[in-house]
Parts: sequence; C-alpha cells; structure tokens
Amino acid sequence: MEVDEPFRPIGRYIVRMPLYASLASSYDDLFPMAANAASFLNALVAEGRPPSRDRRSLDAGCATGAHALALAARGWTSLGLDSEASMIAVAREAARRSGLSERAEFSTANILDIGGLFAKGSFDLILCLGNTLPHLLGAGAASFLAQARELLKPGGALVLQTLNFALPGVGPGYAFPPIEAGGAALRRGYEPGPPESPDAIRFVVELTKHGRTERAETLLRPLAPRRIASMLEEARFARPELFSGWDGRLFDEGGDPYLLAVARTPFGDRLRP
Repeated sequence: MEVDEPFRPIGRYIVRMPLYASLASSYDDLFPMAANAASFLNALVAEGRPPSRDRRSLDAGCATGAHALALAARGWTSLGLDSEASMIAVAREAARRSGLSERAEFSTANILDIGGLFAKGSFDLILCLGNTLPHLLGAGAASFLAQARELLKPGGALVLQTLNFALPGVGPGYAFPPIEAGGAALRRGYEPGPPESPDAIRFVVELTKHGRTERAETLLRPLAPRRIASMLEEARFARPELFSGWDGRLFDEGGDPYLLAVARTPFGDRLRP
C-alpha cells in the first residue's frame, strides 16, 4: 500500500460536518458493495448447518444497509444498526423501494448496546464491516466482540472487515487514494491523535459535492490483524479464519490492504455458558 500525497484541504471552501452525516446520500456511489459479498456471507452459514427458513443477520454499523438488503433478498431476516440517522434513513428508503421492508429493518443505535437490544442466540450471522471496529475506542472493541459472541447461535459467524494496520505507512500521514463517484469527491487520511489518547489516530474526511467541501474527523484505534485475532479468541470465539476479501483468498499480513476475519461460535455442547 503506497502513501499518497500529504492530506490537505480541497475545494473552494471548507465547512465542518458531522462525520458520516453528509456522506449518506453519496455513500453507495462512493462505496459500492462487492458483487460477491452476499454469496460469501450466505455460504458461511450454510457450511455445516441444517437448512433454516429463518436465517437472521445483524449488521452492526450498517451505513446505508447494502449488505443487510442483499441478504434479505436471499431470504434472510436482516437487521441493520447505525448511529448515524441519515444513513438509516437511506437504508429504510432502499428497503421500501426494493420491496424488502418486511425482511430488512433498520434502526439508529449505538452498536455497543447490542447486548441489551437482543436476546442471546438471536443471530446466525453478525457483520461489522467497513473498518467500523477501530471506531470503538478504549475497551469498546472488546465489549462489542463479547456481546456479539453472546448474540450468535451455536455455529454462528461474526464477520469483521478492517484496514490492515500492520502495513508500513498505515498510520499518521497516510492518505487513501481519492474517490470520485456520483458527483462527489472524497478524500480521507490519518493524522496524529491527541496527547490524551496515545493509542488513537485522527481519521480526517473531506467530501466535495456541488462545489462545496465539508470536513470532519474522528478518533480511531488502530487494530493490527494479530491483535484482532487475539481479541476474538479472548471473546471465546473459535480461532478465526483470515481472508483478504470476498473472494475467499487467504489473508497476507505483509501485502493485503484489508482484512476480512470470520470467527465462529462452537457448535452444540462445545458452547460454553
């Protein structure tokens, strides 16, 4: 992964925006869902499981709901949560337009609250995609994993997608390649975190649309792939499978820009209380 030019303001003028709020209307253009993602996810639950008429998935940090909707179109009951109301509004409208409102529901919620929102063993599949996990600072990531573990059925799968923070240069000073789609241009990069948060970095975003540039930032906790694998085992998941993406190719820590980690709860009597 190469380091792009230094991250700097673009556009004619800049205003502050709530992070992700202004992205909602352009999100699906800027970050289209991979064509093979739904097949990959559907196959995960089919492995070693009897057929079920009520396969249930939870997308924690669902953004505009593309993955939840794709599973709903395959017969799943899909739930999507996101803390950004404008993202949820887009997801609900997409469900309405596609005729999937009865199978795909979306709510505004903090994903750290999932343990209190659903009963234990409610889901066959839980997703946390798009580098959402590093947004959970402090003990947040460990808390989320522990809650997800309790919400999965025996043999259920948790799927995490994160940036590979083990790659050289992925940290303060790194800039993602710019994206232009749907009449919008997006710049993203990492800058040093504040002194009071030594384990965090600042994620800075600039969105330009209709000649107007908006800037936002938030803190992230970089989680290297080996740390994520360790945290999953600490949360009592089986040893995770690590992939480079939705094609199922095995993950190479020294070269792949993204990690797709699949962790399962044990079947039957191997499931601890």
